[in-house]
Amino acid sequence: MIVLGLSHLAPSAIGHDASVCLVDNGKLVSAVSEERFNGVKHYAGYPAAAIDWTLKDAGLKLSDVDRVAVGFGLWKRPKSLPKMIYGAFKTNSNVTFKQTPMQKKNPTFIDHQLSHASCGHRMSGFDKALIISLDGAGVDAGKPSSGGIFVGNGDSIETLKTFPLDASLGFAYGAFTVACGFWFGDGEGKTMGLAPFANDKPQKDLDACFAKVSGMFPRFDGTEFVGGGGFRTASRLVHGSHLVEFDNPQLNALRERYGSKVLAWAAQKALEESASGLVAAAQEETGINNIVLTGGLFYNVVLNKIIRERLPRSDIFVTPVAGDQGVAIGAALELSHREGVRLSNKRMADVYLGPEYGEGHISDDLKKYGCSFERVDPSSTAASLVESGKVVGWFQGRMELGPRALGSRSILANPTDIKYKDITNDKVKHRESWRPFCPSMTIEASKEYLANPVEAPFMITAFDCVCPDDVPAVVHVDGTTRPQTLRRGINPAYYDAIHGAGGIVLNTSFNLAGDPIVCTPADAIMTFKNSGMDALVIGDFLVSKG
Repeated sequence: MIVLGLSHLAPSAIGHDASVCLVDNGKLVSAVSEERFNGVKHYAGYPAAAIDWTLKDAGLKLSDVDRVAVGFGLWKRPKSLPKMIYGAFKTNSNVTFKQTPMQKKNPTFIDHQLSHASCGHRMSGFDKALIISLDGAGVDAGKPSSGGIFVGNGDSIETLKTFPLDASLGFAYGAFTVACGFWFGDGEGKTMGLAPFANDKPQKDLDACFAKVSGMFPRFDGTEFVGGGGFRTASRLVHGSHLVEFDNPQLNALRERYGSKVLAWAAQKALEESASGLVAAAQEETGINNIVLTGGLFYNVVLNKIIRERLPRSDIFVTPVAGDQGVAIGAALELSHREGVRLSNKRMADVYLGPEYGEGHISDDLKKYGCSFERVDPSSTAASLVESGKVVGWFQGRMELGPRALGSRSILANPTDIKYKDITNDKVKHRESWRPFCPSMTIEASKEYLANPVEAPFMITAFDCVCPDDVPAVVHVDGTTRPQTLRRGINPAYYDAIHGAGGIVLNTSFNLAGDPIVCTPADAIMTFKNSGMDALVIGDFLVSKG
């Protein structure tokens, strides 16, 4: 049975990261986000190009697809729900798909949090697991939702509880993200990164601000979320071209009094206490030590570190595509299960699920854009360049799914001197100077750099660094780092490049600030030309600047 999975079918104030996957007889074959084709980061519209590529990659036509699954449930608007919120969901109504080629395929709409849970459980490799999904908003059981608690058992997933919209930790944290001056739905990582810079502020200011902020976050009392009211805390939520207005000016007043750093610190601490408390309570209630974390909230790597340290006897799997890229996968796998297909539930080893380009395509584009290039061994060449202090674009193999560059579409630099962080921020990424970078390291080297290391192949959780002075370009101001640990069998060429550069490199996504990660050779070439990168290793070719 061939199932095409979609994150959603139409733009809305809530929809984002429109993505598509193909599942063939229970096996995930490919997955990609629309933003990689149209260049619009977090694109929320109909994923036409992603559908087209997915079908062509598999040698299929739409008529060959047996079923279509959409990871955003249908809902019925209660009369009491404000029109403002209704507008965020209405385009996911049961008439939307009639405007697309999906009409003939009669899509099955799978509940949103269940789709997150399905993706997480079926990537985790656990037979039985406690699954926690937390995000901004979705639709489950016909009602707007912001999270849920599930139990996975073999191929089946049982819903224990879903949380209403006014318990949205994603919206609450998003509101503070906007108050700090960043975009909702994209800037939450900046809020997390800004928070540690408040540690040099007076403790009385931190305590006073946190006392106010913590009351604005919903808290789990062991049964339900109480207090707060996630979406009501926002004075202004911005996502892409969508603007949702709410009428609470408290956050701007807090920022004016305490400053953005303190506000970010207080919001991060409130999020950590609320979300980790929920996970701990659910684990105690169920007694299940295999825990899956999924939903966009768990892109917060510091939160994931807090949960891992709070539950040291649990085996925790954080979904590598925790956001809405993953609901396309989760919906397709859940529908496959419902249709009687046996799923493997093996631990996901990588997310190299997107397009790749052959030597002929790459060389044609290099000639087209007037590049001087030579054939090289990509791994040894990249290692040598990084060790000599060059900033290198690395374009190899199938593109990664999700927001992290994991060695297919990466920019690499030397982590041993802080100047390479500054160079990469200023001349390459064109972004704020305080923004941190992450390392890719071999699994063997992880024991040298990480406190209490566990395998972390997806750059989705943080660790304390035991030798921050050795690799200052990839250690944050609080002494933590967010690594990708890599086994050679997962990506031999990238592993060899890292190993040749001393076992660790600075790795950031191959894009400029505000752009999606590059997809095609042409994207890579133009980004290389428009940045301060010194060299580009693309396929078996080296491109240098004159």
